[in-house]
Amino acid sequence: MKRKVLWSLFFVAALMLGLMVTGPFVSGGVPKNPSLFEKRFQGIQIVAFFPVDPDIALQWVPPAFDLVLDAQGMATGAVAVIHSAEYCFISTPNSPPLADGESVAPDSVVHFWFQVQGPSELLPVPGAMINTPTAYYYDVADLVTTQEAHSLYRRAGRPAVLVSDISFIDYGQDQAVEITFRNGSMMYVEAHTNFIPAPPFPLKLGGNSWQYHVGGNGKMGNNSGVSLNPANGNPSNLSATKAQFLGLTPGMPNSTQVEIGADPGTIFEDCFGMAYVVASRGTLISPNNVVLNASRGDLLWTDYPSSPIPVPPALPEP
Repeated sequence: MKRKVLWSLFFVAALMLGLMVTGPFVSGGVPKNPSLFEKRFQGIQIVAFFPVDPDIALQWVPPAFDLVLDAQGMATGAVAVIHSAEYCFISTPNSPPLADGESVAPDSVVHFWFQVQGPSELLPVPGAMINTPTAYYYDVADLVTTQEAHSLYRRAGRPAVLVSDISFIDYGQDQAVEITFRNGSMMYVEAHTNFIPAPPFPLKLGGNSWQYHVGGNGKMGNNSGVSLNPANGNPSNLSATKAQFLGLTPGMPNSTQVEIGADPGTIFEDCFGMAYVVASRGTLISPNNVVLNASRGDLLWTDYPSSPIPVPPALPEP
């Protein structure tokens, strides 16, 4: 009972803090930005959602986070594939050597998420024709291909997993992705977007999301991955990443058909309890302009970002 109360207070505090990204500066008027890295990129993104046994989801998601369940009582798993061929800029605003940032394009990343509940809000993104409600995810794994990205993600508490390769081929209406893990096992994502009926022009889609992670790169143990700060007793290993995006959807949102398959024993099968799934809904965003601001719990409890998250760069007129 005490553990559940502690987790509930912890989660409420985390969400309240997340909503205060424009919150007060520290005493003396000197802003402290707890960002451990910021990433701005333009890329092609495929995001797919599918039902997952909630008992499997709860092996990964700490009890403080309430899963989003569908009408059948199933949890919602998600895979997001992002390929940035030309523009991907990363920085560490508070520390060298990347305080001024550098381009790491071409860059690819694959995210494994479970959708969790959070405050209902809709934050308009300038330039968007359609704004999606703020989404909340528990981040189970971030597959990356470079040691630099792996180090930055892990430093901010993100569950980065270094893989050998993420290949992305764009055929227009169809995309093919192959992920090669370091042990040689494979995973693929195939997407097809139905352009009929197509909108009279590409839709500008905007939205915001929060991504959370607690602990290390594994399932929740008896302590649910919680590490307490000995100075104040607060959980200190929560990572929180704010994301804002503005992109073009060539078809209607949720009209992309996505098929995902993986070799037995991969982290995909371990996370979601299956080696193959056809997503219940999916969206292709091409291109997608995104800015991420990632922080870690031991800083989140006392400091706030010094300014609002920047708006993604404007998209060209269709």
